[in-house]
Amino acid sequence: MLFKIGKIVKVAIFLTPYDSQANRIIINQFVIMYIIAFILLIMWSLLGSFDLAYYHDKKYSLHLHSESIREHLYHTVRSICYPIIVFSLFYKNFIGIIFWIGVSAIIIDTIFFILDAFEEKNSRNKWGGLSHGESITHLFSNTVHYCAITTILLSKIYLSPSTDYPQYLSIIAIIFATGGTLTAVQHILRLYKFKTNPL
Repeated sequence: MLFKIGKIVKVAIFLTPYDSQANRIIINQFVIMYIIAFILLIMWSLLGSFDLAYYHDKKYSLHLHSESIREHLYHTVRSICYPIIVFSLFYKNFIGIIFWIGVSAIIIDTIFFILDAFEEKNSRNKWGGLSHGESITHLFSNTVHYCAITTILLSKIYLSPSTDYPQYLSIIAIIFATGGTLTAVQHILRLYKFKTNPL
């Protein structure tokens, strides 16, 4: 798969954008990148949903404990960034302010990802630290997370802004963006509930 991506990028770099035949080759090749972005987006979203539902909610209930409420705060910020990133980058080939809002969300998400990584050591002390299963989940989830974003950004570099995304990518993006919005609202409500009724 990585070899194929490298071949696509090589084709895009060495073929002039002013050559109509070259453009057709690039567009055809980048269909593969859309498929890769589609698969990575699904993997990122499903792994993130599993991490949230099983570890954050069922196993630890991070939002209910004073030791882990700061981690839940970081998760809340990241949960707000998720639907923004998915909508602005994966739903449609946006340019201008919507695209840059998405880029800003990536930066904010990355900052809170780093803060979250440091906070996990303190917030999980009462459970003996971060479990191996959750560590592995985080590893794969964040890997496909940034691979998905990198892939879709690479497709924007060489394709015209008027190029439409394939329908399957737009459909899955709006589904995940909607689900992510509901999850973000849930995180905010839980945070508010804890702040108003601390344990």
